[in-house]
Amino acid sequence: MLENQRNSLFWLTTEWRESPCAEHLYFAEHQACAYGGKRPTWTRLAANFPHVHTIDKVCPGDHQHELWGIIRQGASKRVFATALEVHYPPELCQPIVHAFILRLTDMGLQFEEVPKLQHVARAATAEQNKSMKLPPLVPPFSAKLVAFFCNSNQVWPEEPIPLNACKLLHEFSEGDGVVVKQLCTGQLKSRVETALKIWGIDLCLDGLVGVDATVDMVIFFGVQREPCDFLERACGVQHPLNPVLALPEVLEEAVRFTTVQGFAAVAKCRVEFFEC
Repeated sequence: MLENQRNSLFWLTTEWRESPCAEHLYFAEHQACAYGGKRPTWTRLAANFPHVHTIDKVCPGDHQHELWGIIRQGASKRVFATALEVHYPPELCQPIVHAFILRLTDMGLQFEEVPKLQHVARAATAEQNKSMKLPPLVPPFSAKLVAFFCNSNQVWPEEPIPLNACKLLHEFSEGDGVVVKQLCTGQLKSRVETALKIWGIDLCLDGLVGVDATVDMVIFFGVQREPCDFLERACGVQHPLNPVLALPEVLEEAVRFTTVQGFAAVAKCRVEFFEC
């Protein structure tokens, strides 16, 4: 995937337009302010997989934009506003990651929620850098919900989602809208169900065939835990710095063997291994 401003001359260069792969690419356009940016910058994304089309939100028109031009920072520093827009806000990073995950799952890659051993080991040493964060010890949500919308109106399920007790986890657009029956068949069904599984929602769309509605947005919500429920679960969780939890099983077995058997037995075992 690559990106550039929608009106950039990059898209008109000979090298780009005459590239042999150009006709096999998919394009999507979005505005930065729709994903948490401060200005309504138009950006075009090009990718070699269709899931890039899920990144297409535009300004909803319900907020103010900061000015362009030269911006003063502090007493003497001045920078161009365009330089302040180069970093992706988290609200944009998430749908980009989601688009790649959809593509990878279509290619057969399976995702597991089991923490990696290096994550557990870092917890044992009380070290946690920004690039390798630990999963939460207590899941923050008691349940996850999915709802289909059309023109900002919830069309399924019939019962309204209690938004005051929920957090919006993710949303992706279906363009100009599709009939719910289309969601229940073919490639579109597979894509939606894959997105649901990624967010831990096990929902079979076969039961929605009887729903007569059009959908242009699918939104996932997380139901926040009650404080008492969170505390009760937290009290039952083992401490992440417990060495027993941090030691991988294969390493634990090796430590036990070297401790119990002694140097001679360990040396003999190693020789026999390499002679095999």
